[in-house]
Amino acid sequence: MLGMILSLKFAALEDHLYLYVGQIIALSLIHGGPGPHFMSPMMFDMLAKTQNSIVPSIEDIHSADIKEAILKISLASDLDTLQDAVCQASIVLEAAGSSPLVTSFGDKARIIKETVQHFAIDNIILPLQQFRKGLTLGSILRKLEDNPEVFKPLFIKCDYRLTADTLCKYLPITRTPQDGSNRSIVENRIVAYWMDFVLDIEGIKHCHCVKLVYIYYKT
Repeated sequence: MLGMILSLKFAALEDHLYLYVGQIIALSLIHGGPGPHFMSPMMFDMLAKTQNSIVPSIEDIHSADIKEAILKISLASDLDTLQDAVCQASIVLEAAGSSPLVTSFGDKARIIKETVQHFAIDNIILPLQQFRKGLTLGSILRKLEDNPEVFKPLFIKCDYRLTADTLCKYLPITRTPQDGSNRSIVENRIVAYWMDFVLDIEGIKHCHCVKLVYIYYKT
């Protein structure tokens, strides 16, 4: 699944942690800081729209065990395999409030829809309400609802990879006047070494080395 959704923790609800997280994100955006960049598209849609307009899928479920149980039901090709899959997932269906009684193959769609709806949406409504309340700080939530496409890149997870060119824009080099002095000659040599280094680490596969350099520099 691309991105994450909220997870229901009653201790976090009682301590108002979802509220505080929403307020922290709002404050970050108000002061020009970064957005969260971790949400799944469905999670963002739940922030920007009403829950009734969201159609969740199996991929929107976080728990691997629950997802596997629903997938087995979805892969059932006849009534016998469906009944067997439903029997194995009886605990999951009971938690979702979905009737495990299967009298026809047509019950498959109902069971999947009810179970996915519960675990992907209904189960996180309380944390979502508290989280949304936190985002009302500075009217961020209202602005998000009015301009969802503007806020979406700030909230959803993306596979953005920091490049050498972008890093150089984020970390501009302050140099002395290029007057041919020994200092300017040394500076030019250092800058050349720096650019070679950044280009080298950018070429390393499966590594976010450029991002690590940026984080180290900023801290």
